[in-house]
Amino acid sequence: MVSDSGQTTGPVAELEKQVLAVHDSLMLQMNDLMRMQEEVSVKVEKSVTPSREKGEQVLRQLKEADEVMMDWMHQYKGDTLKQLDQEKALDYLKIQQGKVSNLNRLMRRSLTDAENYLKE
Repeated sequence: MVSDSGQTTGPVAELEKQVLAVHDSLMLQMNDLMRMQEEVSVKVEKSVTPSREKGEQVLRQLKEADEVMMDWMHQYKGDTLKQLDQEKALDYLKIQQGKVSNLNRLMRRSLTDAENYLKE
């Protein structure tokens, strides 16, 4: 539903709020992700196999998390919700919720793996 002021209301607004809350929490971790990419890159440069290979894998995970985040932000169409009926808007948001949940897991796993690699 859309209010007279053009704002999304009801269950659509609530689900959108949940999706964006996950996104916002992930955005707060982007600096950590970038910092970890830098730190892992430095360690990889100084490492020999097998530590180097593991570091390269961790670096790929960090880059993947960054790319998936950017891709999600580019494809998310919050303005479209105002044009959809409630059922279609909820369906769209459920798909987006699944995507940000997967992104959340990917980001956390990547950061944890990077932290563990840097401790080795």
